[in-house]
Amino acid sequence: MTQSESAYAILQNLPPSEVSDSVNQHISGLLESHKPLAVAVSGGADSVALLLWLLSYSPPMKDQLTVMHFNHATRGARSDEDEAFVKDLCNKLGVRCVTKKRAKISGGDLSESALREARFAFIKPAMIEIGATTLFTGHHLSDRVETLLMRISRGSGLNGLIAPQPLQKFRDGTFIARPLIKFSKQKIVSALKSAGQNWKEDASNQENTPYRNYIRNILLPGWKQRCSQDLEHALETTINQLEEDSIALEKWAENICKDIDLRKREFPLDNIQNAPRAVQQRVILSWLNQQKVTEEISFQKIREVLDLQGGGSVNLNPKHRLSRVKKDYLKLENLVSDNEDFLGTQFVFKNTGTLFFPNGKKLSVEIIESTPQLIVSVQAGKDDPSQRVHLSLHTPDDELRITFRSPGLSYQPLGMSGTKSVRDAMMDRKVPSIERNRLPTVLNNKGELLWIPGLIPAEVGRVKTGMKWLLRLTYIAS
Repeated sequence: MTQSESAYAILQNLPPSEVSDSVNQHISGLLESHKPLAVAVSGGADSVALLLWLLSYSPPMKDQLTVMHFNHATRGARSDEDEAFVKDLCNKLGVRCVTKKRAKISGGDLSESALREARFAFIKPAMIEIGATTLFTGHHLSDRVETLLMRISRGSGLNGLIAPQPLQKFRDGTFIARPLIKFSKQKIVSALKSAGQNWKEDASNQENTPYRNYIRNILLPGWKQRCSQDLEHALETTINQLEEDSIALEKWAENICKDIDLRKREFPLDNIQNAPRAVQQRVILSWLNQQKVTEEISFQKIREVLDLQGGGSVNLNPKHRLSRVKKDYLKLENLVSDNEDFLGTQFVFKNTGTLFFPNGKKLSVEIIESTPQLIVSVQAGKDDPSQRVHLSLHTPDDELRITFRSPGLSYQPLGMSGTKSVRDAMMDRKVPSIERNRLPTVLNNKGELLWIPGLIPAEVGRVKTGMKWLLRLTYIAS
């Protein structure tokens, strides 16, 4: 089958006219701006279909697109085969491909959430490196139905029940786009077969211990047998109706917000006293967003505050507390103020993943197998020390200590013969004084300074030719 015939088969089975308007509009904007974009491809049917769909939707998109594959290394040779399959597919399609294999660390957490975190600890920095702000994923209707049932059982609110959305925007300005979210898994598989395209099956999807797999393999098939209509589309109708309700509540809240000064640290409750609780929660969340509370906050936390009729407070996150002063107003308080140092805070880290600091910033820690090309790039000074560095790592079990700067700390910057105080280094790099004690300081297991975001990394972390393991640190400030 020719490439044009394959593209025709994909679009016939997965027509763009049935894709969410928000996703189609977002893709149009990406094409017009020629912005780079990332596509998560595992090698499974969903992500392979997504890649082919994007290339069929607009062949010129190939020049903007980078495939990202994370090898979880949980299934031995099978995981390596999936990685090889993705690389081969991208090579045949003429698409750039970036891969990473999770380092096998003894005692590492292999839970679904831990693996997801490890995957995004790779994808997020990789997106920054290519300048992409949109990640495309292969979520489909069957995923959405499973998520609905999982969240019903956990008592989720309206926004949780309508997730995942076709287009999701995050507070840092990045997006996840899910073009296939309205198509069933069966339809996606049919499209691949029509296009003559194979894919890789993950045998672990047949294990029923994970909750999602139990819903997929046991609960839903039994339910479908007893249901007189198309169950997936019936549940999709429910999700769509809930989504319409959510949009109406958001619009209602937006109208109320137009008459409120959201910049003030105190929020008079008479602004919302006549609105339903669901609208009150959304207005308060808009106010918190205006107050630069960047951490995700659940409606449950806001409900707890509203229930404090006689006054009291609730910790929203490690940084903020929301207090209700009698019945009159809400007051936002900082548990860690904008001018407060984090001296004394320390983390011991011995794994890959992401650390979330009290000020809302993040530090991604990855242990990667080096390549000659990467070593040449690092040695040529291609790293941006304000965001990311690669450092030497003797074994994957090396321990890190991550703390906040102590007075008088000195180190030997990379390429320099002598030592320099961190204070002088920060002044040379023009790091704002308010930030200096709030930047994470990464130390090795000997207590030697490796890196502070914004500063040249330490000579002790120099990457040398032939090293097998590298430590990749990425500081995410937004």
